[in-house]
Amino acid sequence: MAKILKSVDFDAKNIVSVRATPILRDSPEPIESIETPVDPTEVDLQEEASNLIAEAQTHVEMMLNQAEIKIERWKEEAQKEGWETGYTQAKQDVEAKLAESLITVRNLAQAAIDAKSQFLKDSEAEIERLTIAIARKIIGKELTVNPKAISDIVVQAIEVADIQGACSIKVNPHDHEILEPLWDAIPSFQSPDNAWQLLADKRVGRGGCMIEVNGGVVNAQIESQLAEVANAFENHNTH
Repeated sequence: MAKILKSVDFDAKNIVSVRATPILRDSPEPIESIETPVDPTEVDLQEEASNLIAEAQTHVEMMLNQAEIKIERWKEEAQKEGWETGYTQAKQDVEAKLAESLITVRNLAQAAIDAKSQFLKDSEAEIERLTIAIARKIIGKELTVNPKAISDIVVQAIEVADIQGACSIKVNPHDHEILEPLWDAIPSFQSPDNAWQLLADKRVGRGGCMIEVNGGVVNAQIESQLAEVANAFENHNTH
């Protein structure tokens, strides 16, 4: 709402210069792109957000330029004719234009924020899928470059399971070929009564193991662990 100024005596020699000040506004945070095929609708959301911000900036700059031109014209008229109303009207018009511009910027900025939030929400499932795929690829690469990494995986599984008594440790046949020569040399593979058995089982995926004990089975396969990560993602999103 424009402010109403009280009338004062006008002095043509003491003209107050009013200049429009550019509106400071926060730049919207850039949306990081994911190097994965993106649905056309997601691209449209990003473009729409960018277009809204650009439109707001252009709109505000145009209105401020027009207001500044009017101020200068009314100042000249006030000097020539001694009308205080010319100056007052100019100031009120600028205030009204700025208030209108601020509302426009807020609305357009909010629309851009909403578009970004919707884009991120729609992308959560794809981001989670990509995270699991990357983890699977990293593990596979590690086993290719350093086949003996399987021993670390099995050792960790044994420590977590806290095995007491006899058990069977089943691994993939390819991993069995790597582990068998190391079996007697790694202390973690040795039980006090030597009741642990290392067995090859093609049902077990590369890089993991299954430990069978009297009380049940410890599933330390890579896919099972990645499935637990995926479930954790899903549970987080539902809360």
